[in-house]
Amino acid sequence: MIDMHEHTGNKQALEVALKMADWLTHTPNLSLLTTGSAFCSPSMEHERGIFQPLRHHGERQIQRPGLPIRAQENIRSLAANQDMLAGNHANTNIPKMIGAIRGYELTGDKRYLDIAQNFYRIVKDHHTYCTGGTSNGELWHAPDAIASELGPAAEECCCSYNMMKLTRHLFGQHPMQVTSTTTSAC
Repeated sequence: MIDMHEHTGNKQALEVALKMADWLTHTPNLSLLTTGSAFCSPSMEHERGIFQPLRHHGERQIQRPGLPIRAQENIRSLAANQDMLAGNHANTNIPKMIGAIRGYELTGDKRYLDIAQNFYRIVKDHHTYCTGGTSNGELWHAPDAIASELGPAAEECCCSYNMMKLTRHLFGQHPMQVTSTTTSAC
């Protein structure tokens, strides 16, 4: 919705995104299972949460940023620089990291920057084909085993697109960390 608004000027798309953000700000006590069914399931690829609509605060005020980056196991493991990606749906998680880096850009909370940087490094160094794509069958598998994961469902273009979006945001923060050589297996 945000991309639709930014690239085409569609005001209705922005309104939908802002209403989703408003809903999230009023649901702090919902369980991850409840909100996950709407925003984190493989069938509904997660978008950037409410950090992106905060950029449009001149049009509408969002009360409390950061709710979509909930304390779930993968987020906590990324904050601790641990790779827990095996078995996870790739393009459900990449947009969450775009949300994390946007959270840093908009709030200055370094925790979001650390999460996004750790995620980027883990994917780049342990879950990326030498061509730059990631995942097979939209899932990540064991770290450093991606060379054995070639197949017709490898390197989904949505994952590549979202990794490029994440790369752009991280490059804006620390260009040298993003451009370092990858150690991907071919």
